[in-house]
Amino acid sequence: MKFKFRTLVNRHHRQVYALALRMLANKAEAEDATQEVFERLWANIAPLTEQDTGPWLHRVTHNYCIDQLRKRKPSEELADTLVDSAAQTPDSASQQQQLSSWLNKAIAQLKEPYKTLIVLFDLQQKSVREVAESMSMQENHVKVSIHRARKQLRAILQGIEL
Repeated sequence: MKFKFRTLVNRHHRQVYALALRMLANKAEAEDATQEVFERLWANIAPLTEQDTGPWLHRVTHNYCIDQLRKRKPSEELADTLVDSAAQTPDSASQQQQLSSWLNKAIAQLKEPYKTLIVLFDLQQKSVREVAESMSMQENHVKVSIHRARKQLRAILQGIEL
């Protein structure tokens, strides 16, 4: 059982952390969320199959992050995530960080489930089927929601209020 757990942690750690970081926009909270999700995996590892684990982890991460966001005060500012700027010139690193900050702020303005759909489908490049499984949605509903999320994101990035 320990081997199975370690294998699953190694396989899914980056994705769970990335989703938590994208949703919570705070490194420390994302690390806490990742740890909590894997504690829940340990408690529920027996009934899970290899195929079910990925969608299960995404659903648990999503739900945990939503709970944490509900606990926040509305006035809290979102922290910008850092961009890995290794092997970049100072100008390009600055531009990349500014672009990343701009995109993160735009994504943060999306309401759920649109925010999570953009993160899973566009940023983590999950398939429609994987997104549908992890979000407990029909595939057609995922496609429609992704279209709507992109439309809202485009409007936010252009400075147009919907």
